Amino acid sequence: MKKNFTAHIMLVLATFVSLPVLAESKEELSILAFGDIANCQGEREQGVQTVHRIVKKEKFDFMIHLGDLVYPDGTEKELKKCYGKYFKEYKYKVFPIPGNHEYNADNGEPYFQYFKSNIDLIKKQKNYDIHDHHGYFPKYYSFDKNGWTFIFLDSNLKKEEREEQLVWFEKKLKDKQKCSIVSVHYPLITDGVRPVKKSAEELEPLFNKYSPTIVLNGHDHHFQESNKINGTKHFLVGTGGTTIAKMVNPFGTAKNIAFEHGVLKLTLKENSYTYSFLTEKGEQFKNTESCHN
Repeated sequence: MKKNFTAHIMLVLATFVSLPVLAESKEELSILAFGDIANCQGEREQGVQTVHRIVKKEKFDFMIHLGDLVYPDGTEKELKKCYGKYFKEYKYKVFPIPGNHEYNADNGEPYFQYFKSNIDLIKKQKNYDIHDHHGYFPKYYSFDKNGWTFIFLDSNLKKEEREEQLVWFEKKLKDKQKCSIVSVHYPLITDGVRPVKKSAEELEPLFNKYSPTIVLNGHDHHFQESNKINGTKHFLVGTGGTTIAKMVNPFGTAKNIAFEHGVLKLTLKENSYTYSFLTEKGEQFKNTESCHN
C-alpha cells in the first residue's frame, strides 16, 4: 500500500514539473505620468506637495516624468533638495525625459548624472535600446513591457543630434508593438499660448505615418486631452507641481482641459487602456480606448 501511494505522489509531481512555462504576463500595467514638477520657491511649493499627496495614495508599477522635473534651473542642488525631497523614495520607479529647464544647468549634466543609476532599470525591460551618452543617463531610449512599446525622446537636441534621434525614432516606430507610448517634453498638440516648437513639429510626419497609440507631453502648465488625431491620443500633463497657467487659446480644440495640479493615470491592457486625470478633488475624464491596428 505504501509503495503504491509513493508511486502516485511521484506521478503527480512529474505532471507538475512537465507543465509548460507561461508566456509573458498580459496583466494590467498601472502608470502615473506628469511633468513640470518640483518648485520649492516659497508658496509655490504647495503645488508639488499636492501632487505628492496624490501619488502617495496610488498603487502603480512605475512613473513617467515628462521633463522640467525641478525649477528654476535643474541644478544638482535643486534635484537633491527639492525634487528629491518629494520623489527620492520613488526614484527607481521613474522613467524620465529632460525638459528645457534641465538644460539650464551645464547643458543638462546634473539631470543625466542624477538618473545615471536608473540605466539598470531600463536594462531590466524587454527589448531595451539605450542611446549611449558616455555612461550618463541616456538622452533617448526605448523598451517593451507587457505588449506595449515605450519610447522616450529629448526635445532639446541640437541639429545633428536631433536628426540622429529622428532616424532612431522612425526605426522604433516601425518595430513597435501594436500598442505604444511616446514621451517627449514639447507638445505638438496644445491649446496653450506658447508657440509649438520646431522640434515638436518635426515629429508630426512620423506620428501621422506610424500612429503611436499615445503621446505624452509637458511644458505647458495645464492638463489637456485631445481627440484622436490619425489614431493617436495626445495628453499634455504639465500639472506636476509648478504654477498652473490658466491662459489658453480661447479657440482651442481640446476634448478635455483642466487647470489644477494632478497626474495622468494609465492602466494598460493587452489591446486597450483606461485613463483618468487624478486631482485632490478626485478622478476626472475617465475613459477606455482600444489600441488601433
